[in-house]
Amino acid sequence: MVRSSVSCSVFIVLVATGLTAAAQSPASNELTPPPLVAPTPVSTPPVSFGYAGRKEDNNLPPRELVSRSSAHLSRMRDVLKTVFKYLEEAREKRDVIKLNCVNEKLTAVKGLLKVSEQADVTMQEALARRDEEAGRYEYDKVSIARGRVDALLGESEACVGELSVYAGDTVVEVLGGNNRDIPNPTTPIDNGGVVRPPSASPGQGDGS
Repeated sequence: MVRSSVSCSVFIVLVATGLTAAAQSPASNELTPPPLVAPTPVSTPPVSFGYAGRKEDNNLPPRELVSRSSAHLSRMRDVLKTVFKYLEEAREKRDVIKLNCVNEKLTAVKGLLKVSEQADVTMQEALARRDEEAGRYEYDKVSIARGRVDALLGESEACVGELSVYAGDTVVEVLGGNNRDIPNPTTPIDNGGVVRPPSASPGQGDGS
C-alpha cells in the first residue's frame, strides 16, 4: 500500500514537471510570420521635352542654339514649300486620294512650323534674360519639330507615289517591275482555242 502511494506521488510529480516545462518552452512547430517591410518608393522621372536623338545639343552655347534654331526653321519652311507643290500637282491631276493624303501632311507641317516659330521667339527672350534652362527647353521644341517635319516630308512623298483612282476612266499606275509581264485589262483574254457551242434558239426543239 505504501509502495503504491509512493509510485503515484512520483508519477504526479513527473507529470506536473512536464507540463511546467511545456508551458515555459515556445512551440517549435508554430510558424513565425516574417516582419513587414515597407515597400521602397519608386521615383518617377520627370517628363522632359528633350530630343533624345540630339544629346550633343545640351552642351551648345546659347549663341549656337540661336543659329541652329534658325537653320531648323529654314529647313521646315523649305519642306512646307515642297509639300505644297505636291498638293498642287495632285489638285491638277484631280487625284482625290493623293490630294487628301498630301493635304493632311501639309496641315501638320504648318502646325509644327507655327509652334516652332513661337518657340524660337520664346527661346531668344529666355536667353536674353540669361535663363539658359528655359531657352534650351524652347530649343528642344524646335529641334523635335524639325525631325517630325522631315518625317512628314517622306510621308507626303509616299502619298504622291500611291496607287490612285482618278475621276473618270480608271488608270492603273505600276511602279517598277517589268510592264510586259502585266496584261492590259483592255486586251481580250485568250481562252486557249476553246470554241463554245452555239446556244439553242428558242424555236428549235427535239424534232417531235
